[in-house]
Amino acid sequence: MKTLYSFILLFFYFSIVNVNAQTQNSEILVHPEVLKHSMTHWGYDIKQPGKAVGLTNANILKVFVEDKMNMVRIPFYPRAGHPSLGVVTESAYTPILEALNRIKTYSTPIDFKIFASLRLEGPLTFPLWVKNADTVTVNASKYAQLVSDFLVFMKSKNINVDILGVDNEAEYNDGVISQSKYKTILDTLRKHALNGKFTLPSKFIGPENYGPDFAWLNALKANGNFSQIDISGTHYYPHLRPLANLTTHFASSFDKPIWNSEIHWDAKSDVPDHKEAAEALVAMFDNLDLRFSGFVYWDYNLNRTSYRGRMMSEFVRATTPGAKVIDVDDEDGRTMTNQSKLNTRATRVDNTVYLWVLNNKTGALTNKDIKVADGSTITGTPTLLQWNKSTLTNNGTSIPITDNGLKVTFPDSSISLIKFDVSPTVSQIFNQENILVTRKGMANSGLSLSAETTVMDEYTPSGDFVRTRQLDPSKANLSGNTLTEGFGQLSQNGKFYAIGAYEAPLGTENVATSNAATIKRIIAITDLNGTTDYTTKPNNLTGAIVGVVPNDTGDGVWIGTSSGLYYSAKGNTGAATLISTTSTNLRVPAIYNDQLFVSGNSGTIGTSAGIRVGIVGTGLPTTSGQTIVNLPGSNFSFTAGTPGISAISPWQFAIIDASPVVVGYDLLYVADDGSANAANGALTGGIKKFKFDGTSWNFVRNIAETNPTTGVNYKFRGLAASRDGDNIILYATADNKLIKTIDSDAFATARKAAASPFQVIATAPTNSFFTGISYVPSNAAPLSITLIDFSAKLDKGNSLVKWTTTQEENTKEFLLEKSKDGIAFETIAKMPARGVKVSNYYSYYDNDLKTETVFYRLKIIGKEDEKSSYSKIISLSNANGIKLSIYPNPVAESFTINHNSTNENQAYTILNQAGKTIAKGVILKGTNFTEVKEMNNLKKGVYFLKYAENKKAIKIIKK
Repeated sequence: MKTLYSFILLFFYFSIVNVNAQTQNSEILVHPEVLKHSMTHWGYDIKQPGKAVGLTNANILKVFVEDKMNMVRIPFYPRAGHPSLGVVTESAYTPILEALNRIKTYSTPIDFKIFASLRLEGPLTFPLWVKNADTVTVNASKYAQLVSDFLVFMKSKNINVDILGVDNEAEYNDGVISQSKYKTILDTLRKHALNGKFTLPSKFIGPENYGPDFAWLNALKANGNFSQIDISGTHYYPHLRPLANLTTHFASSFDKPIWNSEIHWDAKSDVPDHKEAAEALVAMFDNLDLRFSGFVYWDYNLNRTSYRGRMMSEFVRATTPGAKVIDVDDEDGRTMTNQSKLNTRATRVDNTVYLWVLNNKTGALTNKDIKVADGSTITGTPTLLQWNKSTLTNNGTSIPITDNGLKVTFPDSSISLIKFDVSPTVSQIFNQENILVTRKGMANSGLSLSAETTVMDEYTPSGDFVRTRQLDPSKANLSGNTLTEGFGQLSQNGKFYAIGAYEAPLGTENVATSNAATIKRIIAITDLNGTTDYTTKPNNLTGAIVGVVPNDTGDGVWIGTSSGLYYSAKGNTGAATLISTTSTNLRVPAIYNDQLFVSGNSGTIGTSAGIRVGIVGTGLPTTSGQTIVNLPGSNFSFTAGTPGISAISPWQFAIIDASPVVVGYDLLYVADDGSANAANGALTGGIKKFKFDGTSWNFVRNIAETNPTTGVNYKFRGLAASRDGDNIILYATADNKLIKTIDSDAFATARKAAASPFQVIATAPTNSFFTGISYVPSNAAPLSITLIDFSAKLDKGNSLVKWTTTQEENTKEFLLEKSKDGIAFETIAKMPARGVKVSNYYSYYDNDLKTETVFYRLKIIGKEDEKSSYSKIISLSNANGIKLSIYPNPVAESFTINHNSTNENQAYTILNQAGKTIAKGVILKGTNFTEVKEMNNLKKGVYFLKYAENKKAIKIIKK
């Protein structure tokens, strides 16, 4: 179970973008151990004519084996492929189907995804039969039928689409698909999927417009429809590079994964190769800085001997799925975005570092020092690839290691890639925002009661598979068909993960019913580096080990079994201590606020032996004779028939501090498999929610949905929870599914409102199944503090920033940091922490608002070692800053700028897509409307209005 400390501060860590953005070093300093977000998807695009046919077996080898892409982006053709309702022109899709079948036959990557995207055909993209009476705009319901026809057709060819984009660069098609239409299309698709004729894509991506479109995202959220999309997608053109808009798009994406679904690299004959390569590389740097995790290259070059083909391939390999962004400092500062400066970025793939260096400064950088931080050591033979202007001058040249560093010369106008290995190897280091799901079986044979391979599958919060972590099959395995095992737990500080298993070879029969003399039980303890210890083997444990929780130092564990609750020191091969007086049907232990708890199904409800979720002794007991008492006043303490819970079968559970009013923990979520449904109208399976009022734990409701396959409620056993503002994010395992749901406004008075619909984000493969769930071990939680709230609002022209905390005994101070772009932050206030457990309230007035959007974050400093953690980034739209919009848009001859009044005249410019200024003008002070007439003689196409002071750009469509 994820502890309070870890889940709050894990969120802090991964909500930041490039900490210490102003750090500068005369050397290039790489931080191999500062692992940030991970890449999850790389896609090859076959939407362009000829790309599908060109995906030969040899090219499949290049793309999916050598470059390790794990996704293909395919087109669907509204007009060319769907001439009428229910009719599909098969010939339009023949090259696509043939390419997909070649991929399947020749090389299918692990977790391979098919991403279907609308193919643009200009102003005639959509057939007339899906349009409204005006014959111009799309009818959402009819278009949804067209997409359904496409999905049915693909399924008939044994192809299921995993990811779907129903619109694409809306500026260039005739659909005019608004946010409300988008919702209608997706809602209609979901209804059509119920007939079973096609499989609904697991993820929807939007808006996928020509450039970052935060306004589209914000409008979707404002209408309460943000859950309609699973992935925030955009295109990002290097020659335009609207970084400010991209940053706001990132902030507006909230917790959604962000993808660049069309990476472009310009290919203009009159522009030098190096300039286009530098622009393309810096655009990708922007994506890495802003936590993009999925990419698709438009026109991916497969010629490995060409300038761009080799560089594209190297970049893909450096950001392969599973690669992590790491920090780099240099003389011009971390996350430098000025192309005339030194730009460095790095990623890590297992124990290999990929360091990119773009030198567009005037003059060469001779014998530049490259060093590694964090106690790492450079190992192996470092190599250099270097493009000097348009020539590959170093092709894998070896670089000698000197004093644990490298010396490399970077010519003017050069792009370099340095590869080197580092030690200690962190190939198993966890991605700190992810979740672990215990899975039994390897999908190659039917499961039995024999010892089976046990793995922990790592997923991102959105359900993207990251990797499989296997227990050493020569040391630890679980019983194949035993559902009451595999509930691994985190320590309270989040640094250790422990799970129980059997020291039995694969195939050993009936391990769950064996005795300790025949087969020892083993506790596998994994640290945050992914290193697992197998030395803990108590000799007196019999039956199944249900759940295990380690202490904060990883040198002791509490073990929940069908015969009681035990404690064992790490490395113990003698008897474990039976600490509980209750000795039957105890299940999963967990630690909150330095107190041990355990779930169970022991005894009869209403008796002292009736344990469902109980407190074990006082604190963290390690000796025998400990009494277990149900949480005070909880409904499942009552006799059957009492209003509330008359039957519950609890497994994993989460206790959370949600209310600033109630001291300590006040929400409880319990995974219930429904097996205790008996009499008196007991609730069926679900996630049971309880609320503490200061005296008693009161039942609130059953968070449940019907499994469409079984026709009854999902039967939950695994559960992990974290807090995000007023919402509780719940991840759970049920019926072989990994499910996510959000309990919104979790402590509100109107608390019986439904949680968000269940989202099935992963399904266990054939011949395997999910049991327990946990967040990953992490070192991102050095401070035992709960940040209950962090917000900013306008107050009389100023920004009022407020935050509320509890349990800040080990906190020294707060640094409030501010940014105009969400990347580079500066400290604007320092406040000492009050250092007490109860709720603490802080506020700060920021009266220096110059831009339309400002970003804030908190840096939280610890008392003893001054370790720090960061909050999530919040943004505030400033009504006193620059605001503008235009109408009409698309534009025929002229348009009007609607803007707020300013104290000084402000300049604006109109640019074409190449960035060339084609018109200029002035917005007069004290006015709110400015007419622009310069569009009359311009050709049809896309232009940009840029407001000088904050470089904000608005896209203009000239019709």
